[in-house]
Amino acid sequence: MSRFSIIVLYLLRNPLPMVSNERTPSIVGWLLDGPVKDDEAYDRLRARIDKGWGIPGSDDEARGYLEELALGGDADACLLLGLMLENGVGAPESLQDALGWYQRAADAGDPLSAERAGEVCFELGLSLGTEKKKAFWKTGSSYGNADCVRGLGWLCESEGTEKSLAEAVKLYMRGVSMGDSKSVRCIGNLYERGLGLPQSYEKAAEWYGRSADMGYSEAQCDLGYLYDKGLGVEQDCGKAASLYKMSADQGCARAFNNLGLLYATGNGVDKDETRAFECFSEAAKMGDVDAANNLGYAYEHALGVERDYNKALMWYSMAADLGEMHAQCNLASMYRKGRGVEKDCRKAFELYSESAAQGHVVAEYYLGEMYESGDGVEQDYRKAMEWYTRAAEHGDEDAQNSVGTLYQNGNGVPKSYEVAAKWYRKAAENGSSYAAYNLGRLYETGRGVQLSDEDAFIWYLKAAEQGDADAQNNVGIMFENGRGTERSEKKAVVWYRKAAEQGLATAQYNMGVVCENGIGVPVSYEKAFGWFLKAAEQGDASAQCSLGILYETGEGVDQSYEKATGWYRKSAENGDPEAMFHLGLLHLDGLGVPASDEEAFKLFLESAEDGYDRAQNNVGYMYEHGQGVGQDIGKAFEWYSKAADQGHMLAQHSLGHLYEEGKGVEKSPEKALEWYRRSLESGNEEAEEDVERLQSELSRRASFQ
Repeated sequence: MSRFSIIVLYLLRNPLPMVSNERTPSIVGWLLDGPVKDDEAYDRLRARIDKGWGIPGSDDEARGYLEELALGGDADACLLLGLMLENGVGAPESLQDALGWYQRAADAGDPLSAERAGEVCFELGLSLGTEKKKAFWKTGSSYGNADCVRGLGWLCESEGTEKSLAEAVKLYMRGVSMGDSKSVRCIGNLYERGLGLPQSYEKAAEWYGRSADMGYSEAQCDLGYLYDKGLGVEQDCGKAASLYKMSADQGCARAFNNLGLLYATGNGVDKDETRAFECFSEAAKMGDVDAANNLGYAYEHALGVERDYNKALMWYSMAADLGEMHAQCNLASMYRKGRGVEKDCRKAFELYSESAAQGHVVAEYYLGEMYESGDGVEQDYRKAMEWYTRAAEHGDEDAQNSVGTLYQNGNGVPKSYEVAAKWYRKAAENGSSYAAYNLGRLYETGRGVQLSDEDAFIWYLKAAEQGDADAQNNVGIMFENGRGTERSEKKAVVWYRKAAEQGLATAQYNMGVVCENGIGVPVSYEKAFGWFLKAAEQGDASAQCSLGILYETGEGVDQSYEKATGWYRKSAENGDPEAMFHLGLLHLDGLGVPASDEEAFKLFLESAEDGYDRAQNNVGYMYEHGQGVGQDIGKAFEWYSKAADQGHMLAQHSLGHLYEEGKGVEKSPEKALEWYRRSLESGNEEAEEDVERLQSELSRRASFQ
């Protein structure tokens, strides 16, 4: 509170007789005609004038006259001299000299001078070092000044020792007994932080409430925050908003900022991003650094205002320069992404470091990311682990997931699926969808945990319900195949669709498959084509191959060997062995491409080497018959065997034929019969005749032995 607002002189209400001199000294004119008001000072001055107090007209003479009276013990003269020197009226301003005159009268028992002495002591102490500050405030407190008493309490609180905190409580309570609303708030603050008093949000709310009822805006804001977060009181964002508004109306910048956050989220008030922006702006203009950061965020993310990276950069920079850790982190991200400023990962690293040094968890996580990727700093998995761990121990679920990933991959730490699983579980329980998905993968594969489709499904579902597209797709797969849950093609389609609509190419491909085959939905080649196209345009090789098949067969789209060839080539270039196989078939038959057994063989061989059983069978056939390649029964046997081991019924039948004829392998009717039987069991009805024939022949042979 300024010294001018303390001296309240109601002098403009009544005309006063002038002093006996023709001229009026500045101090008298200032008191009689100025803006300040105080009944007691007014009454005292008027009474002296009415009694013929003849103060000389010039300022120098008036000061000399008053000093003479003051030295003789005149309290009114002391008061006027103090006012002259305190306010620089009729004499150069000097708080120290003003205090001397106030003290002279105060020590003689003048209460108004004692009040002024206390105020001046407080102001003198504000700009001084701790010891001098303490000396002035002790003097001021002796005159009953609540600001000085509270200031001494603040100094004790700042020391932070058990003894000093106990003394702070006593001083604040003394301020409370003096009716000081700020001291009341200070007691609430100690309860909230558990300093010198047992930590208690309930008690904090009680004391903040008392101070708020006394009209103190900061306490109104504090109490609003407790209601906002449900600390010590039942959460009530509407009540919080009312308190913030009450505080903001008195000019509390912090209340404007907090009110803006409520408008931004729609908690306790109707969501209004424009109003949120206005609140942030108002608080930022008043110097609130949190609001400056929030204003930067609003400009960056178009919250209630048109997106403007340059203004976002300006506000973030302003708050960051004042040490606001959130702004430092946000500014770092702008440098890292090159938003509103030239991309500078090194600068981003420096800002993240400054923010992390203050304990900002997100900045700690980003430092881990930068060390892991070598982004703006030399790659160092050990340091990445150090920062991820620091953020993880502070409760950041993304960091906990990243710690798990480093353990799973053995980067910077010994590889351990068991430790990875523990971190994934911790992160997943804290709400990380990524970690829930990763934990599901471990259960599905039995790495670091006991193999369990049921547990895999549980964790995939948790992640899926949080919107993780990969998890949604996996939940679809498990419903379709009845793994870890009951089989349900309709539920599978629901989850495939959720993931596909998020743009996940694998899920779009799966949607194409279910539409093509009538799995959980009616058969629709047209819809299948649409989904395959979405996935294919994202580079999904399987979808590109499926598009080629639809163009080749003319199902769901106009038949076109040329377009089929184009999609097969794209898929083959992306490494899909099935597409290589189909492209080989087109070359074999000269459909949309020049007929060429040699080109067909090359494509079949490439596909076969990637493990595609149909291609392996064709390679075996072409080696057996010398089609597109020199005949080589031994290699034919080799490739038929590869395909047969994967259950390819034609390759199994061909192996039976080679064993029966002794081509490329030692003749063995028994092994031939075995492969004919396996071919029949795999669905090749043509093998039935060979099974019956060879069984009969072997039976006849046995009867003659």
